[in-house]
Amino acid sequence: MESPWYNKKWFTVLLHVIVWLFIFSLPFLLRGPNNEHEQNRFRDPNFLAAYVIRFVQWVFIFYFNALFLIPRLFYQKKFALFTLYHLLMYSAVIVIGRLVHYQFTPKEPFM
Repeated sequence: MESPWYNKKWFTVLLHVIVWLFIFSLPFLLRGPNNEHEQNRFRDPNFLAAYVIRFVQWVFIFYFNALFLIPRLFYQKKFALFTLYHLLMYSAVIVIGRLVHYQFTPKEPFM
């Protein structure tokens, strides 16, 4: 007997894409209509490029953690190495975030 459609790989991939797009579209969906600076910022192609780079960075970290670090380090009780990888990843997030910020939006203050 064939497995149901919701157990198929294409459905899992589609569901992940939909959830990621929803999560990262929230700042665009929930922004206030009265702030002129925010509205112009979301239309700036440099801001959008920086946002997409950060988006891809977080998606990569999630799947690297879920598919590699947790099964190979956490479940094997290699907690020190698991923690080290996380510290390195989040340090890279900070460094890459600064580089992306200064490359694409140098006039905006870094948060």
